[in-house]
Amino acid sequence: MSLLVAAIPLVTADVAFTITGDRGRHAGLDLLMSRDPRVETVGWVPPETIDEICRFATAFVNPRPPAHGLSLASFPSKLMTYLAYGKPVASTWTPGLADVYKDLLVVADGDTPRALATAIERALSMDAHSRQILRNKIRAFLVPGRLWATQGLRFAEFLDRRINAVEPAAR
Repeated sequence: MSLLVAAIPLVTADVAFTITGDRGRHAGLDLLMSRDPRVETVGWVPPETIDEICRFATAFVNPRPPAHGLSLASFPSKLMTYLAYGKPVASTWTPGLADVYKDLLVVADGDTPRALATAIERALSMDAHSRQILRNKIRAFLVPGRLWATQGLRFAEFLDRRINAVEPAAR
């Protein structure tokens, strides 16, 4: 959140930033909202409201700091949700991302607020033709084998195989 809060004031586009989720307040976000009318938080909202917000969004932002411990050992799962809407995603590049995502994201040229702000502006300024090309790439990428439901089933099957592979005496 700190990276996003620092980047937003550097974005010159006339755009609203809607921040969802309810993981507690961020002092910098509260201060930014008091100074920048483009920024609002809606807290936790039900899935149908998130869907509505995402359908009307122009772009998404994934502001994970690459050096953060969580970024070093995990995949930013919200990317799959964002990509499902076929819209540009301005993102930092983290070690948990496979190279295939470089063609699907508007990647910041670094982990600074200025780099993220520039990526956000590039995502916002994409013309209709560029957006359609991106949407086509995303559709080709999001084949059924990469959907969350499929991945969840594969993970459950993997766990089942591992548990059943352990000899009964070892359980």
